[in-house]
Amino acid sequence: MLMRLDSYEQLSIPFVLHLHRLLFDHTDGHGGHLKADQNLIVSYESGRREVVFTPPPPEEIEFLLGELLARYEAAKREGRTHPLLLIGALILASSPSTRSPTATAVWPGSSPLTSCSPRGMAWRAT
Repeated sequence: MLMRLDSYEQLSIPFVLHLHRLLFDHTDGHGGHLKADQNLIVSYESGRREVVFTPPPPEEIEFLLGELLARYEAAKREGRTHPLLLIGALILASSPSTRSPTATAVWPGSSPLTSCSPRGMAWRAT
C-alpha cells in the first residue's frame, strides 16, 4: 500500500549529505561529505584513456549543489511540473552520464537556466 506523508523534509545540502552517508553505509566507500579532489569520467573503449566528462572542481560543488536544490524547491513550489518529473530532473542533473558539451540547463517546462553554471543543472541537448 502506498502512503502519503503529511510533510516532507526540504532538500538541503546537509540532508543530501545525510542520505549520501546512509547509502554509503552499505558499501566500502565513505559517504556524507562533498568531494575534496577533482575527478574525471574516463573511457578506455578505444584502447586509450579518453576523458569524456570533467565534473566541476571541488571548490564549486557546494555552490552548484545549493543552486540545484534551490531551483528544485522553487520549481516544486510553482507546481507547474509533476513532482515525479522534478525528482527525475534532479537525479539527471547530478548524473555526469547525461551531460554533453552542447547542452543547455533546464527544468522541465521551463526556459533554459542561464543565471548560474550549467554544470550543476538538468540538461537538454541544444
